[in-house]
Amino acid sequence: MNPVTFEDYYAMTNSVYRYAFALDTKDWNLMRSVFAEELEVALESLNGSKAAERLNADQFIWSQKAADSALEVIHLLLSNPQVRVDEDRGQVTTHFIGHHVLQTPFGEPWYTTGGFMTFGFTSLSGTWLVDSFIYKPLWSKGNGDVMTIGAQRS
Repeated sequence: MNPVTFEDYYAMTNSVYRYAFALDTKDWNLMRSVFAEELEVALESLNGSKAAERLNADQFIWSQKAADSALEVIHLLLSNPQVRVDEDRGQVTTHFIGHHVLQTPFGEPWYTTGGFMTFGFTSLSGTWLVDSFIYKPLWSKGNGDVMTIGAQRS
C-alpha cells in the first residue's frame, strides 16, 4: 500500500463526487467522463448479492439512465471517503444515502437507501478512471415501488 498523495486523493474523490452530481442532474456525459472503457459492476441488494459483471462504460451508464431518468428527484449524498492507493490502482469507499422521489398513484412518493459504495480506479496516462463499482445497500426506508415504477416509465 502506498501513501495517498493529496493529488491522488483529490483526483479520485473528485471523480466520485462528479459521479454523484451527474446522477443527481442526469448529466450522462459527465457521468461517462469518470469511467474507464470497461468496468466490473457488483450491485448488491438488501435481499442478497448479485454476481459481478463486466460491462463497457456506456452499458453501465445506460442502465443508470434506464433506472433513474423518470425519477423527479435523485439526491445521492456521499460521505467519509476512504482512499487507498497501490501503484496504479486506487479505491474509494464511501457511505451513501440515495433519496429518490417520484409521484406514484399509491404510497409515499419517496424511497431512500443507505450503505456503502466502492469505486475502484485505474491510472491511465496519469488520470484516475473508475474501472469497478460496488453498490452495497444496508438499509432502506419508504416506498420501494418508486424505483420499480420509475424504471417502467423510463
